[in-house]
Amino acid sequence: MALTADRATILVEWRRRVRAGWGLGPHWHTIDGTAPLVTTLLDGTADPCEVLSELGRRCGHDGHPLDQVTAWTGELIDVLPRRLRRKVDQRRAAVALATGWAEGALERRHSRSFGVAPMGALRLALEQCYDRCESIGTNASDSYSLVVLDADSGLLPPVPRAAAMAAIASHARRAFAAGEPMAATPTGRLLVLAERSPDLPSVVRSIVATCEVSPLLAGCSRVQGWLEPLPPDRTHIDGYLAELAP
Repeated sequence: MALTADRATILVEWRRRVRAGWGLGPHWHTIDGTAPLVTTLLDGTADPCEVLSELGRRCGHDGHPLDQVTAWTGELIDVLPRRLRRKVDQRRAAVALATGWAEGALERRHSRSFGVAPMGALRLALEQCYDRCESIGTNASDSYSLVVLDADSGLLPPVPRAAAMAAIASHARRAFAAGEPMAATPTGRLLVLAERSPDLPSVVRSIVATCEVSPLLAGCSRVQGWLEPLPPDRTHIDGYLAELAP
């Protein structure tokens, strides 16, 4: 089937193929979040192997099996314009994808050891939060906030990056000891669903201060933390999470 070089058309067709072959399971949040990354490939502003390595890392981080990731990537390559397909060295691309996936899987193992869930689990927790609030006649956005802890760890090698994320998760878990839902994004953010309270901002500042002096985070150029109010309507959850996990 002939496809135009229009980026939106290519992205839509790739998603259509993934949806047709694998449905709308937890992988869909990962696929949806890779649009800006894939756009750099379509623009020709990034090396194809670097893009596929990062795509593999995000999929490995989110816990998707390598064989499925390879199949999704094959669908992506199939819908690329011919001029771009010629630039994709199949062997180098496969190695880059698998290497990135292994790095992401390593990060995932470190994160899970500190009670950090994938983004799909956080989305489910948000849905349940809206359900509880609706059942008692309150607004989720009045009762809960999402804590965002952001470390600039993207340029670190895989092992130090995984250690940095594990350190942030450890500090956050000590501050949020009531089992608050916590998820790590593939881009180096930790998201915590927490009840709103007068002292919540000071809790976030305390976590950031602790992270800033942690030797495991010395390779990060900065650590930031802030509160994100929940959207007033649950229909905006997907877009809300996509903005927080670029």
